[in-house]
Amino acid sequence: MSRYAEMRLAKSMPEIVPDTNFKGIYKDNLAVKNYRESAIECLQLYFPELNITEISYGVDRAIAENIKYHKATIDNSYKKQTVETTIPELAHYILSKKPIMTTYGCLFTQHAEVPHPFYYMVDNFINQRDVVKKEMFKHPKGSFDFQKYSLLQLLYKLDANAFYGAIGMPSCFYYNFYTAASVTAQGRSLNSAMALFFEMFLDNNVPFGSLNEVVTFIQHTIHDSYSIDDHMILNHVPGPQETFYKIITSCGFNYVPSEEDMMILWKMINQLDQPELNRLYYRNNLYEFCDNVYVSDLIVRILCKLDSEWGDSNKVPEEVKPEVSELLDLLREYVFYNHQIIDRLDKMEKLIRSVSIIQDTDSAIVSYDAFYRFVLPKTNGIDMKIKRTEYNYITEKTEPVTYDIKDYDFGNDEVIELERMRNPFVVIPQDQLRHSILSILAHCISKLLNEYMYSYTKNSQAFIPANENYPIPKNMQCLIFAKTEFLMKRVLLTDAKKHYGSNIELQEGNYVPKSEALDTKGMDAFNKSTSNDAIKERLKKVLFNEILDTPAIEQVKVIKALAIIEKEIFDSIHSGKKEFYKPAKVKSKAAYGDPMRIQGIKASIAYNALHQDGTETLDLDQRNSIDIAKCDINLKNIGRIKEDFPDVYEKAVKFLTDNKYYATGIESIAIPINEPVPQWLLPFIAYETIISDNVGNFPLESIGIIRGNPNNNKSNIVRF
Repeated sequence: MSRYAEMRLAKSMPEIVPDTNFKGIYKDNLAVKNYRESAIECLQLYFPELNITEISYGVDRAIAENIKYHKATIDNSYKKQTVETTIPELAHYILSKKPIMTTYGCLFTQHAEVPHPFYYMVDNFINQRDVVKKEMFKHPKGSFDFQKYSLLQLLYKLDANAFYGAIGMPSCFYYNFYTAASVTAQGRSLNSAMALFFEMFLDNNVPFGSLNEVVTFIQHTIHDSYSIDDHMILNHVPGPQETFYKIITSCGFNYVPSEEDMMILWKMINQLDQPELNRLYYRNNLYEFCDNVYVSDLIVRILCKLDSEWGDSNKVPEEVKPEVSELLDLLREYVFYNHQIIDRLDKMEKLIRSVSIIQDTDSAIVSYDAFYRFVLPKTNGIDMKIKRTEYNYITEKTEPVTYDIKDYDFGNDEVIELERMRNPFVVIPQDQLRHSILSILAHCISKLLNEYMYSYTKNSQAFIPANENYPIPKNMQCLIFAKTEFLMKRVLLTDAKKHYGSNIELQEGNYVPKSEALDTKGMDAFNKSTSNDAIKERLKKVLFNEILDTPAIEQVKVIKALAIIEKEIFDSIHSGKKEFYKPAKVKSKAAYGDPMRIQGIKASIAYNALHQDGTETLDLDQRNSIDIAKCDINLKNIGRIKEDFPDVYEKAVKFLTDNKYYATGIESIAIPINEPVPQWLLPFIAYETIISDNVGNFPLESIGIIRGNPNNNKSNIVRF
């Protein structure tokens, strides 16, 4: 009988308690009893020379000497009851009564015990949203019907979220602090669990933080079920040394194994048989596993059998269903680690992530680029249908057209007109191959992620059982469901959270037109309300054409594109146009408690003081529509207009000298909406500030272009 079989047999043996003084500690406490069983199993690996009686005695003694009965308080905010208990007793209660556990520490009654009307309400909103989203995807993105159903599905989402807002508002009848806090904390926990799953599965990037974590990983792995014959799958069979090295190099979360720790792990690993070593080595080791010939050939076979591009990873093409199912089974048994990370919030906060690049409230952007680059060379020289098919996804036949583009000559400070050919959007075979490779991984990831979240739900004791009170289908016991929605060709990240730009190629398998492919989230350069709308659109084109939709990013081309925009802004302002000034409406001066704190009032007073004869003045006793021009007028530079505009010069000197509110100068000046820009004002316009307001937030640092002074937003490209 093998050592592994002996360990499994030990579970069915009667309890061996050498000293009755220890028995009361774990006899009735499930938490202590479960810990005892786990400790005995782990120690059998390290002490194979000891029998189970000897190990049990040592574990029992250690529990008796080290167990701590720290006090705990249970507060029932609905019944206004408080109960004092201990941590071991609370753990036993949780394991025996099975309440729903939340990250915040709030326990809830199981769903089936008390039917809750709010569940049905929220569930109805979610189901209605699914119906509307299906209708939305029947129409091209950007069309009227698409936008209509997009707004409807958003309304259902807002309705579902509204209940959370209500329970967190003290004035609401349903307010409960613990419930509201639990929803927030649980959201963080769910996001963290999903992100760490991606990091584990795709890059083994969740380092162990203690010897206990490593031993737990080994214990979980060798006790997972095995059903596949290694001899058919693996051409690389790891030995104890290679497995030990993989385990040691997986440590690093504030933990470096000591020599004693390494000796413990080395001894444990040497007690494992070959199937256990195989699973331990390939667990969270995706690319090493996929490099086995059988697995590589299986992936290529899937690509060869595809009759057409596999774009929607949520739907497996009929011709490859058996192969995809086999690949999923292989990844599940060898690579997938279906156990929760206990300190996930701490690791999520401190971990330097490598694949889960963006996390939002209910979504994640994950990089599959490494898998694509891993598989692509294996397809070289292999004939495939998806390599031979080229089609135009636009239904209208469109001929190539010529359009004008612009280049910038820094030496002569001028814009050069060029011509470039533009072809209609065509999906080339390389795109179809790339989409199909990514769909293979995305499909497997989605399936395994949902199994992982099923495990999360089970670990939280939050299943929704089907019974007469809760007629829930069996497959809906876990309502946490993830799917692949977007395929993004490239994403530009910034230092700020939730500030990024992306080029979306597919949405649930549907091609997204180029005109709708750009998506910017939170980025000031494209969303700042005070920026010129036309310039924001121009900057979006630079972002998309020169960064997100180009084979290689050329920094000089980006700088030239921005320089052209800056030059056009300068020329527009210098010619007297007002398109880059801030339009505003100001109420009468008397309407403000402290009018001199209002930019529009200060700018209007300055204009009235300096305006030339024959031009309109602003009546500050009524509402005015104005354009506000940023400027820099002070006693040191006012001499610029002394010869050409002596009347304004004299007014300005007197105004700046006598008025305490303008002691440091005039920073903005109002222009009546129907009046042209005064010629005398042009030398004082804050060109750099206006240009910076419109262009300075473009994310140059994200493509490796560092501004001279990172603390200001001036582009430093055009100087005056």
